Amino acid sequence: HLATATSYNNMGLSLRDLGRHEEELQHNQKALEIYRKALGDDHPDTATGYNKMGFSLRNLSRHEEALQHSQKALEISSKALGENHPTTATSYNNM
Repeated sequence: HLATATSYNNMGLSLRDLGRHEEELQHNQKALEIYRKALGDDHPDTATGYNKMGFSLRNLSRHEEALQHSQKALEISSKALGENHPTTATSYNNM
């Protein structure tokens, strides 16, 4: 359920603020799995999930993986929302 994905994301943010990045990553992975399953790979919320994964991986110094997730988020958001949408701008910023 999408509310569950939101809860995982919120928990991930809290864990990030506490510096518990491995746990943050686990929660963001679960949220992304839910978004992909419920909404598909081309939905803007799925792009947000990829962005959050990118942040989590960057916090763990897993930069190559972080870049891959950020690129996927940018690809989805630019297709789904267009180049001038704020979410797409966030994706560019994350790159």
